[in-house]
Amino acid sequence: MRLMLVFIALMATPAAAQSPGGVGGDQRPCEFQGHRLAGRVRVVDAFPDFNVKIEDDERKGELHVRRVEQPAELCGEWQFVDGMADFTIRFVESGEDFTITWVKDKPGIPDDPVQR
Repeated sequence: MRLMLVFIALMATPAAAQSPGGVGGDQRPCEFQGHRLAGRVRVVDAFPDFNVKIEDDERKGELHVRRVEQPAELCGEWQFVDGMADFTIRFVESGEDFTITWVKDKPGIPDDPVQR
């Protein structure tokens, strides 16, 4: 019976309530749904790991992303590739899993993201 209650509680938790690294209740540092948000990223048209919306306002992005050419190591550093990737994304206007803002320095999770 206890196992059934735990299962029901987990099913009632919406996936949209999670956001990168502590925003919206996901307390894992720089992770989202088991993927570290740094590394090799491939943009796809269908079946992405994440739907991502780009925010122009730096205060609204849940993750600050810096494009890099060398292997990405820091949270929010993304090296775009055509082949093997650590995770895949699709850019969307709505229905996003999380939002990003492009930055030139200080990638990662902002100190005070805007709560939705």
